[in-house]
Amino acid sequence: MKKARTTVSKEAVISFVLRWGVLISAIIIFFGVVLMLIKHNSLSTGWNLEDLLLYDQAMPPQRFFSLDIGSILSQAAALHPFAIIELGLLFLIAIPVLRVGISIFLFALEGDKLYVAITTIVLTILLVSLLGIR
Repeated sequence: MKKARTTVSKEAVISFVLRWGVLISAIIIFFGVVLMLIKHNSLSTGWNLEDLLLYDQAMPPQRFFSLDIGSILSQAAALHPFAIIELGLLFLIAIPVLRVGISIFLFALEGDKLYVAITTIVLTILLVSLLGIR
């Protein structure tokens, strides 16, 4: 007797990626917040909670946040709380890009060339806009 072949729908795959991506991102951010609270006012972080609560968007505190991916990764590896939070946010931003990339693969498996082309254009636009390529 043959086993019935189960097929997984595109929607189920994409739903799985989105659900787990958001969960992993939330865990990373939560870990960063816990570290931030543990290291509150310690000499190793160089900040205090009052400074952060008085955050002014016109003048962001440059000493708290990294602006490039390399320094975010190196600081996150050194367990700097803000870098870990930034890493979680970067992961959250990457989830829709990953979703579009997976869609290209799924459309290619179905042999749908039109949707592969359209989704590839969408992925290109996303990457160009996120990476700031001109």
